[in-house]
Amino acid sequence: MGNTGAEAIAAYMANLVVNTYQQQPDNIPIIEKAIEAFQLGILNQLTTDVVGTEALLQQARFNSVSGGSVWTVVSESNSDGLSSSDTQVVVLTESQTESLTQLNTLQQEYNEKNRILESQRGELGAVIFKANHLDRSSPNWLTPDISAALDVMAQAVSSSALDLSDLTDKIKLQKDSLVSELGGDFILKPVSESPFFQPNNPVVLVAGADIDTKWSAPGTYGGEDTLRVRVTGQTITGLELTFTINSEENTATLEASDIFAINQVILPLKDSGSPTSVLAGLPKEISSFILEGILLDPSSALFLATLWFQKVNHTPSQDELNKLTNDIKSMQTSLWSEPGGLNELLVQTTTGFEGIVPSAAAVSLRSAQPWTPVFVDWQVRWIPNASSTSPYLTS
Repeated sequence: MGNTGAEAIAAYMANLVVNTYQQQPDNIPIIEKAIEAFQLGILNQLTTDVVGTEALLQQARFNSVSGGSVWTVVSESNSDGLSSSDTQVVVLTESQTESLTQLNTLQQEYNEKNRILESQRGELGAVIFKANHLDRSSPNWLTPDISAALDVMAQAVSSSALDLSDLTDKIKLQKDSLVSELGGDFILKPVSESPFFQPNNPVVLVAGADIDTKWSAPGTYGGEDTLRVRVTGQTITGLELTFTINSEENTATLEASDIFAINQVILPLKDSGSPTSVLAGLPKEISSFILEGILLDPSSALFLATLWFQKVNHTPSQDELNKLTNDIKSMQTSLWSEPGGLNELLVQTTTGFEGIVPSAAAVSLRSAQPWTPVFVDWQVRWIPNASSTSPYLTS
């Protein structure tokens, strides 16, 4: 557990205030939280920064374990921290990417084994505490069981420490190799991951929690049982439209040059060397997503219809403009008329969109919470009363 002494004082004083000033019992948790915040010196944040205060209170109640680190590559010009960083779009060769992947695989294994070692050390400390507090009233069978548990945990800690030492050597070799491949243009640096909070047990199971089904595993509520994922260059880049004008069919494709050329939609320049650049630090795919969003958004249908008539050099009547606008909306909304969306090849040949259409889950709005936030504050005092605890001490 974490800072149980401070929690106990806060709980005691909260009950004292309620009883002394005849407050409602429902106010006890509120008063207790205020007292805890006062103890940490963050009482003034209790109403102005609710989320931040809650995080600090939880951090004070529970111990935390390092989440480890992950390796990333940045350009040398951005390593001094003085200029705007564009670390997400550093272009590596296939060999450099493979080396970075191997390094992070080793680092992830190290992070996991290090967390296991921390847990084993905590268990070893608990067994040592029990061994040092045996008295004459302890049953005869307890001493050898604790000694056996002590041997098991000591061997586990020693084995984990050796594994970590071996992984450290492998990480150093892989790191040196990658640094050599990167040369002087890029810098390899570690980034800390988010910490884990302890204790992890007991586990609380919550039934009947309502969350958005959008975030469920593919196929859980119908549709495709796989989630289609696209890579750079596979976004929607154009829309081919066919419309009858004066009994003659006209076909033209709206592309990025048509949408951005008229200065009604201005795409910010991406200059990673400028600290004031709007898109500095963002992935290079952002501009492609902006274009795709315009082509797929039904609210832009009128704008797209107007551009199409301009491209074919025709001044439309209001009826023609309304009809093409409705046609575009129908094309946009039909993309996900089937569960999970249409097949990519079918979309390209029947809808007029150029590129691979995103999965329905990527464009649909969530209808509820994406997760179920649950915060449980608890304390446990364990008093052994079984006739034999040997299975638990040695497992």
